[in-house]
Amino acid sequence: MRLTDLDDLVVVDARGKTVGRVARALFDPAEPLLVGFEVRMRPLGYLLERPRRYVPRSCVTVSSKQVTLAEGTRLEKVGGRRAGVDWEQVVIWHNMPVRTASGTLLGEVKEADLAADGRVSRLVLTRGSTSDVAVGVREVPGASVVGFSEGAVRLDDAVDSPEFSGGLAAGAGKSAAVAKVTAERAAKGAVSAVVVAARAAKRSSLAKRATSSWRGFAEGIREGMADDDVSGGER
Repeated sequence: MRLTDLDDLVVVDARGKTVGRVARALFDPAEPLLVGFEVRMRPLGYLLERPRRYVPRSCVTVSSKQVTLAEGTRLEKVGGRRAGVDWEQVVIWHNMPVRTASGTLLGEVKEADLAADGRVSRLVLTRGSTSDVAVGVREVPGASVVGFSEGAVRLDDAVDSPEFSGGLAAGAGKSAAVAKVTAERAAKGAVSAVVVAARAAKRSSLAKRATSSWRGFAEGIREGMADDDVSGGER
């Protein structure tokens, strides 16, 4: 199995009746192990969305076309704990940050190969689409995947610089490509900062104008009241 191949797979019961589709693949909160699926239920009358349900991997058969529930399997609510799986503790690995055990950020999860028992056999990392095109993705063997902790998938510290593959750059050109990607990110960050500053200045200007208008309005009211007092005295 591949992690992205599981997205939107049809989920059917033991009789072949469609009950929904896979919304997310769910992993053990500590180990590199697929433990179940979040299921997007078939809408009532094809219109009304229903609450998501959950099913352990041990209660299904997965093929390239569908996920089939074992006979007698019932989908669970989020508070359930069937087959030892606590649905409130499971983790979604796709797009999750990837760090070494000591904390070095290496990228995000783009893809994963899963063995028949649900264990991760290979992990593919990304640093963003621009980087992927320039220098490729990073591949890590499953044996180097430690698990998940503190908001990130963790790899063995020996995997400090996974190899790139599939990018346009190669050999001496790789360094130039990396520098180009870094420069583009820095430029994008600078543009973002300018935009934020411009928006802040605009909001500040609008606030000043609004305050000025309110002050003028208030002064006009006070002057009008003063005029009324004078004319009242003349009567």
